[in-house]
Amino acid sequence: MEDYYQYDEEDKYLQTFTSIEELDVSPYTLLEILDQMEQLPVQDLFDLNKHYSLYNALQQVESVFLKYKMLRLLTKILNSHCDLWFAQQLQGDILYDLKNTQNHLLLQVNQFKHPQLKVEFLMECNIPLQANLEWKKSKNIIFGSTNPVIFVFPNDILVYGSSIHKKNENSFIFEVVYNNRILKNQSLRIDDKKYYLEDKLIGEVQDIYQLVESNQDIQYTQAVPLIVENGFMNQLLLHLQDQLLPNRINIQNLLYDCFLFDQQWQTKVCSSLFISNLRDLCLLENTNLEQKFHQTIQLIYSNFDSELNDRIIDVLLIRLGQYCEAHTLDLKQGQGYYKEKKEIIVEADADKSKNQKKQVKSGKPKGVGYGDIQDTGQVIAKASDKKQLNYYECQELFTHTEASNVKWQVVSSILKNLQKLQPIHLPIIENSVLIPVLKSLFSSLGLNDSLTQKSMLINPLFDIFQILLLEEYQFLIVSKEYGNSLFEVLQKSQTEAQFQADLPKDIQAVREKILDLFQQVTKVLEENHYLEFTYEETGSAGEHLEGLYPIIMKKLLIGTAEITKQQGWLAQLSTYFQELAKTPPQQKMSTLIKEYSEIAESLPVQITNSIFIRYDQNRMDAMQTIIFGSSGTPYAHGAFLYNFLFCDDYPQRPPKCLLQTTGHGKVRFNPNLYNCGKVCLSLLGTWGDNWIAGKSTLLQILISIQAMVMSEYVYFNEPGWESSMGTPHGDMANRSYCNIVKLANIKYAMIEQIKKPPVGFEEVVLKSFYLRKDAIYKELELWLKEADLPATYENSQNPSISQPFQQDPNLYKQVLTKEIDNLKKELDKLKISISQNPQDSKKVIKITNRKSIYQLQQQKINNKKINDQKLNELLNTPLERVDVQETALEHKIFDSNSPDLQNLMSRYIGVMGLDSVTKQSQASVLLYGLSILGIEVAKNIVLSGIKRLTVIDGKYGGSTFFAKDPSNRLTDSLKHLQALNPYVEIDSTDDLIVTLQKYGNTYQVVCLTEIESNGFIQQVSQLCRQHNIGCIASDVNSVFGRVFVDFGDEFIIYDKDGESIQDFMIESIAEDGTVTCKNQLQTGDIVELFEIQEKNINKKSLNQQFIIKSIGKNQFNIGDLSEFNQYVGNGRGIQIKQKIKASFQPLHQIYSEPIFDQQFLYDQERAKKVNEQINILIENRSKGIIEIDEKIEKSISTTFKSQFAPQAAFLGGLVCQEIIKAITHKYTPIQQVYIHSCEELLDATNSEDQLENLLGKQTKELLENAKLFVIGAGAIGCELLKNYAMINLGIQGKIIVTDPDAIEKSNLSRQFLFREKHIRKLKSTTAANAVLAMNPNLKITARSDRVGPDDVYTNKFYEYVDIVTNALDNVQARLYVDQRCIANQRPLIESGTLGPKGHTQVIIPFKTESYGTRQDPQQDNDIPYCTLKMFPEDTNHCLEWARDKFEKMFYLKNQQVIQCLEFQDPSIELLEQTVKYIKRRPTNFKQCLQFAMDKFMKFFNHGILQLLKAYPQDHMANGKPFWSPPKRLPQLAIFKGEDYQLKFIKSTALLYAQVHKVEIPQKDDEYIIQQLQDVKVKQFQIDESKLQALKKEVGDQKQAEQVSQDVSRKELILQILNEYKGVYTFEQVEDDVLNIKKVEKLAHVPTPIAFEKDEDDNHHIDFIQAATNCRAFNYGLPQLDWLQAKLKAGRIVPAMASTTACIAGLQTIEVIKVLKKLEVTKLYNTFLNLAIPLQLQSEPGECQITKINDKQISFWTRHYINLKDAQTIKQLIDKLEDQYQGKVNSIKWNAKLIYLPLLIIGKQEEEIRKFYSQPLSNLLDFQDDYVELDVEIENKTIPKIRLHL
Repeated sequence: MEDYYQYDEEDKYLQTFTSIEELDVSPYTLLEILDQMEQLPVQDLFDLNKHYSLYNALQQVESVFLKYKMLRLLTKILNSHCDLWFAQQLQGDILYDLKNTQNHLLLQVNQFKHPQLKVEFLMECNIPLQANLEWKKSKNIIFGSTNPVIFVFPNDILVYGSSIHKKNENSFIFEVVYNNRILKNQSLRIDDKKYYLEDKLIGEVQDIYQLVESNQDIQYTQAVPLIVENGFMNQLLLHLQDQLLPNRINIQNLLYDCFLFDQQWQTKVCSSLFISNLRDLCLLENTNLEQKFHQTIQLIYSNFDSELNDRIIDVLLIRLGQYCEAHTLDLKQGQGYYKEKKEIIVEADADKSKNQKKQVKSGKPKGVGYGDIQDTGQVIAKASDKKQLNYYECQELFTHTEASNVKWQVVSSILKNLQKLQPIHLPIIENSVLIPVLKSLFSSLGLNDSLTQKSMLINPLFDIFQILLLEEYQFLIVSKEYGNSLFEVLQKSQTEAQFQADLPKDIQAVREKILDLFQQVTKVLEENHYLEFTYEETGSAGEHLEGLYPIIMKKLLIGTAEITKQQGWLAQLSTYFQELAKTPPQQKMSTLIKEYSEIAESLPVQITNSIFIRYDQNRMDAMQTIIFGSSGTPYAHGAFLYNFLFCDDYPQRPPKCLLQTTGHGKVRFNPNLYNCGKVCLSLLGTWGDNWIAGKSTLLQILISIQAMVMSEYVYFNEPGWESSMGTPHGDMANRSYCNIVKLANIKYAMIEQIKKPPVGFEEVVLKSFYLRKDAIYKELELWLKEADLPATYENSQNPSISQPFQQDPNLYKQVLTKEIDNLKKELDKLKISISQNPQDSKKVIKITNRKSIYQLQQQKINNKKINDQKLNELLNTPLERVDVQETALEHKIFDSNSPDLQNLMSRYIGVMGLDSVTKQSQASVLLYGLSILGIEVAKNIVLSGIKRLTVIDGKYGGSTFFAKDPSNRLTDSLKHLQALNPYVEIDSTDDLIVTLQKYGNTYQVVCLTEIESNGFIQQVSQLCRQHNIGCIASDVNSVFGRVFVDFGDEFIIYDKDGESIQDFMIESIAEDGTVTCKNQLQTGDIVELFEIQEKNINKKSLNQQFIIKSIGKNQFNIGDLSEFNQYVGNGRGIQIKQKIKASFQPLHQIYSEPIFDQQFLYDQERAKKVNEQINILIENRSKGIIEIDEKIEKSISTTFKSQFAPQAAFLGGLVCQEIIKAITHKYTPIQQVYIHSCEELLDATNSEDQLENLLGKQTKELLENAKLFVIGAGAIGCELLKNYAMINLGIQGKIIVTDPDAIEKSNLSRQFLFREKHIRKLKSTTAANAVLAMNPNLKITARSDRVGPDDVYTNKFYEYVDIVTNALDNVQARLYVDQRCIANQRPLIESGTLGPKGHTQVIIPFKTESYGTRQDPQQDNDIPYCTLKMFPEDTNHCLEWARDKFEKMFYLKNQQVIQCLEFQDPSIELLEQTVKYIKRRPTNFKQCLQFAMDKFMKFFNHGILQLLKAYPQDHMANGKPFWSPPKRLPQLAIFKGEDYQLKFIKSTALLYAQVHKVEIPQKDDEYIIQQLQDVKVKQFQIDESKLQALKKEVGDQKQAEQVSQDVSRKELILQILNEYKGVYTFEQVEDDVLNIKKVEKLAHVPTPIAFEKDEDDNHHIDFIQAATNCRAFNYGLPQLDWLQAKLKAGRIVPAMASTTACIAGLQTIEVIKVLKKLEVTKLYNTFLNLAIPLQLQSEPGECQITKINDKQISFWTRHYINLKDAQTIKQLIDKLEDQYQGKVNSIKWNAKLIYLPLLIIGKQEEEIRKFYSQPLSNLLDFQDDYVELDVEIENKTIPKIRLHL
């Protein structure tokens, strides 16, 4: 058959052998392997431990043909060693799985085309087929045959199985294999010898075969010695699993004869297979074998003297599990375990079994001893089809009398043998049955008479525990993986033993053993921190509680808790918390550590005055504090909870601080403590800004809040009210406010805190109130007396509480009395022990979560596997295909008022301004040259937007990123350029000179990107001068780039730098002309002063322009004021931009005699020399001279013909910006020549390949093999990827780019890889497709993952890449990437742009400083709350106010309603908010208009009236007018239908309708105006009217309980449920508790609207602009246009294509340098400002090096410590102090504080010992192989500590 059959499986089979040594042959062909096997010893062919075992090979071969060929060889070998019967039986047993899975076998025949070959194949496979001529001749086939029948047809064969049944006389139904398919329930009809399958003719049968079985006589006597001699006993046991195997009983007897024959069988059969299979034999019908079985078992284990190895341990554990299970010991590991039979199902289908593991039902635990009969990882279980092998169906056998007599002897013997276990055996023991068995045995050791039956178990059982107390095994004792731990079982036994008395002597001995063992185990586990003890105090406190307060509470001052998981903390600070870096800035953490260390000794801890702190156990920058109000104040003894968060700008800026104790948002405890939680305090920057970095501290904040805010003078904290201090009215108003605070204090800061103490403060709160009880009673008595004093309750700022008392002040005392009674009840319930006597305490044992070294090592292995898998998946992420073919765009007309255009150009307009962009839209540019530089300039200028670009292709250069074929460069370039911007007309012409001569006056700028010759330059220069148009010449040759600028004799610059115009508020003007104000002006600037109040003395007004002289921070001088009016007060100022006139030399002059711009710091002598040489080469090229001029440097002349793509990218951005300057007259042009060089890279080779010619072969290969990570696929990212494609970077390595953002319309103006059809597609995916079109050889992976904490980019990934390049737009992400690169010691090239400014930074491991060393300053956008709410100083404040209103009105409140309707424990305020929503929900658009009008009046009319009523125009504060700078006196807004007013009404109504799903009939202004005629304008009502309305509502009832009663939680919920009938079902659990279930989908719920800046028709910006301008009118501030509102509200970062191109070009140059491993002196950090223009390049800053113990260290350095050498805090501290010879001050991991001396202050000696002995594995999370710790040692800087597993 080999002649005509070829099968590919031979190669697959050869691959199953892992090495040549396994076969000792060169594995070329199957026949050679088989021949080699024939030479092996026979027993080796079946030894499962040998890889080359033929039996093993048979299990791996997939090809049925090959398997049967090997079986025939097996038969041949066996026949030569033992009798034929045994060989055939053994072969048949191996064959059973194929014989009974005929579908698989018969499908194999379909490999052959000819039907006869299929039959021959089956026969070749030794399938016994017998031709049935009778059937062939007859139509009558015998139905019901149990063997398959094969019909041979002319074109195929058809096989039917045994499950057939007759349908009628001529047809029958069965399962068939036909035409390569398995078909079931098929009807086969016979008609005149023709066969029809489901009525389809398949032909006339040619042959019929039937599968037959041979049945030979049983002869085995001669086989016994051969079986024993050749080691076949275990193998034969393996093959007896098939119940259908003929003569099974005879084979069993044969085996027992073998046992008797072999005198040394014990050592041969002790495997994980033998006894299990022996047991199976005894379960058959031949029951007289049971006695043999148990005698064998007893003999094996009683005389077992072999050394333990993995195989023997397997056997011991299997037997242990089987005996204990059979004898009803409880091995359950969890609920439901062993409730069902444990079954192993073995799939017979070879294809399935190849990829599927054998399935274990019922959730049986994995591990040795749970019934899985295993050997070297292979489950030896055979079954016909899907026969189930039940390994635990053995109760009859194991509970037999013979077994009962020996069961405990066997278990005892096994336990004795297991006492030889060593630590190396831990992997086997970890998940084995041993621990469950020990748990069951201890549970069964009841101290009763039955114990004597198990007496032989006692010593082995207790002895095995000594093994478990080895350090490596200890974790198994406390493991709770499957239910209670072994320790808990032992603890229970110990507890029972404690209470047993009068026991028999032997049982008493066991009792003492249990008690001693428990004590020993407890001691060892506690010392190793697997257990921890706590003490429940049970003693008495005694008297003089107040005196004990400082003693008891001192140690509770500072502690840790799970702060960041608390809902209250998250509700207030989650937004800021999400912005924190995972690895916080070192300055912040060092400051916090210092402050925490010092604060403990300074915090007050008296019964009259105390403060307690808890910081998060994992992030010390998240904190809560409870400030107990001081005695003598209305806050006395109340526990007020404040939430703190130290942002990453701490200590430069103060922490975030909010009050959580606000009565659920109902109580304003102070004019400076808002009910929203806001805390107004100058130190916090929320009322003024007195925070001084480096001086102000957390302690100052806490003391200020307690002493200054929470004082007895509550009322006078409100600005303006302090003037009434000391007056009868002021005292009465203060008393009123204080009374309200007292009520709320009792209810929310006392009663509520006692009932539910804040997490982490439980002990603080309960003990404090217990100890303060007497002091509180005294305070309450005083409050009751003071309640009789007169009060008005008019200005308490808590109207919901105070209104009833305004009607009847006497009612207050009744309410106060009731609340005091409630408080006393709660205080009386407190039963707190504060005993200091340990004997009064109860010891409680708790199992810790410590991980052992072994577990950590296993975690390390798992982490490695996971990280390897993650890396593989990440690198092989399939790239989604995106269409990047260019499509023709319809030309659009530029309209500066078009929202579509403003959206497209918004980032660019943010830089240049709309006026400049409009000028560009009217300008035409003539561009010469479309080589690598020309296409860069063209791309950038088209993106920037002009009216028309005319291009002329030059003579030189080759392919570009837009044109692969140089011969088709012009056509391809035009197609791609036009697709970039539909507003730009793009055309081409042939002759530059002719075009200039004829049409020169139609162009504003001519730009040359190729220079043909000196004469060419002269011609162009003269023509440009003649037409008075700007001229720019530039070129890229070798690694040099040149720019020449000529804008004529007189060029006016309207804005020299593009910086924002500064405006300021004047604080004072001195007589000598010194003006004090916040400013950043420079000497020579012109300012205009206005709104100055001056005393008119008939002199010049101060309200005019001045030239200033800067004289210091926030001060400048305007000169002698003797001739001016006298300054009185107020005043504002604004900077006035000055025009500058510039003059330029003609282009042809500076070409040969360059005038270099002084702002570009470059070696001018070198620049002149380079310029001269390039000019000569250009001239020679124009004349066709190819000889090398000796005057020219060889490196320049050799590489002159090549153009460097990154250089062209940089120069393309620079030239584009110069073109824009010529058009707009904005920014300062280059004056006049600039040359840029990157000679550091030059390595001339004279190669035809441009890159190799420039950089050399080695660098070229480095680039091709590089693996690079690009973070960000925005503007810089697109440019970087294009540059990388142009230099073949990563074509043999990999580029990985990630960006989570999708493409927006506004991206298209500068991110040149994207088109309009790509909007909403992922940036990274689209960019990757685009650059692949430029260079198909790139190997690029695109991802959409956000880079940050817990991202997919593991340390393994960073180790994989060679370099990281940032293209990010935020500081947090930059800091994070910086830290990851430092940790993994990877170079990073950082970059960024802001308008015309940009930077690059090179960060090299161990050599340079990092990005975080001198990080960009973070902009502080926080505006003091009071400024935002009442006293805006400029229009930006109004805009931030408008954004805040948008967030609250259209998002937050509606989101809260949805959360409430989910009924996940909603708070009272959420329920109230939802009830309001239900009552006020609009049903038509007119109601939405009414809502909008109400808001207009509330915000811009009534609110202003209320403010002016509180602070009239003539109001005085501290002896000067209240309304003085920076406060501005507001004016009322009356709705007159002004444009901005109408826009506010319209946008508010439309958004409100959208939130509530209200149909909007029309959106046009006319419709809105018409509908507004029916809208009522609410009038402002004075307080008297409100009082009358209140009287009418409240009536004359004066019961205290009715006045102070809030609507109950239950009532609010019922109101909501009533509204949503049918949506919810509920039942009443208690009086005030409802169990609510949602049964239907909610309808009529609001749709929260999140602010979106990039959709111009969504009315978001309309609302922001209108609300801003309405408020700006109130305060007399300038109004914002729509575009300004969009830019500022959207916080849009201004960006330009030109700057982006420059920075990406420079960044790419540095990437090449780093990959080439150039010296740091040849690397450059760059700061670029295209506006001035300015380029500052410097070597990267060196990383700071310090010397410790003669070793140089920096932040790159890591001190490696193995966890084994420092397992506890104490061991780590000792190791560090020994290494660095100093005292450790702190240890932290990320933001988690591990060690600080403060943590053990006030602790008992035992507590200190426990603290120091804590295992570090309990405190740290080893997600990778290591963690990095920050350690501070006194007066020393030490490296990060890398603690390795």
